[in-house]
Amino acid sequence: MNDGIWDEGPSQAIGGTIWDEPAQWKLLGTPEGCPICARGRPLGVLVERPASWITSGDRVPIEGYVCVVARKHVLEPFELPAEDRAAFWEDVCFAGERLARLLRPIKLNYEIHGNSLPHLHAYAYPRRRGDRFVGGPIDTRLEPVAQSPTEVERLRAALE
Repeated sequence: MNDGIWDEGPSQAIGGTIWDEPAQWKLLGTPEGCPICARGRPLGVLVERPASWITSGDRVPIEGYVCVVARKHVLEPFELPAEDRAAFWEDVCFAGERLARLLRPIKLNYEIHGNSLPHLHAYAYPRRRGDRFVGGPIDTRLEPVAQSPTEVERLRAALE
């Protein structure tokens, strides 16, 4: 299975290192240079929603992770027209609610970055007692963990 948005960005780019190459960053910020737009969809799509795709994969920062990827190519949520903005946030809330029902986490964390791939996407991380990031934020610099095909299918079923 493809690993979803986790593997979409420029290879080996962590944080803003891609910003040191302004021409490449500018190109990635266009639909023509964006790997998601060029392919027509992100990797690891679990379900399609009105304003987004919800993705995950077999290598993730934390089990149960999903990523909500906007269908329209923008960097910031405020760049979406009002109707699309509302629909994107509805999709983020939909994903969060479905994760909460399925996994019963203590808390869901949500993050938006776009530091290495400038295409709007929001992460949802289910936080559980004893997870490897207890006491702090998700640290995506650490090696991803394996998420079983069974777990990926459970996520897909919960999101349909």
